[in-house]
Amino acid sequence: MQTPYPGKLVDDEVGFRVLKCYIYKFIKNNIIRKPRFDIASRSFTTKKYFWFKTLRPMFGEYHDKKFVESFHTLKGESFISDEKKVYFMPQYLQEQFVRKRKSYIYCCSGSEAAEYLSLMGVNDLQNLTIFSSSFSWAIDLFDDTVINPRDEMDVLVYVKRP
Repeated sequence: MQTPYPGKLVDDEVGFRVLKCYIYKFIKNNIIRKPRFDIASRSFTTKKYFWFKTLRPMFGEYHDKKFVESFHTLKGESFISDEKKVYFMPQYLQEQFVRKRKSYIYCCSGSEAAEYLSLMGVNDLQNLTIFSSSFSWAIDLFDDTVINPRDEMDVLVYVKRP
């Protein structure tokens, strides 16, 4: 049986705003500036707007081998449990939400996220992102094992530390 996600699924509108803030802070290469089409004037605007690519999985500057850390080490980190509010984002949408939601983001306390990480087993592994509500740190956990793993839980984890 898989461990349920920590916290509560946030409202889709709020979740999409949180997702765009995450992209703006950590995944800048998923932002394009381009004009919008104005229906009234039937032309493109001169002002350029931000367009966010929200297709997951997302990769940014901290998805580099110098930011890879051990999952076993990460589970004991206090910067996660010390955070009052964190966002928890599975990278792949579950079938029941595909057409209904733009975002799929949970909000929980840092201690709930840390507990979830400590209880994870091999069957719970998946690609997920955890980041602070202040956008000062982010963690991307992938279910791919690293080179020369100690065990099946020695997976690829990118950490953008505070």
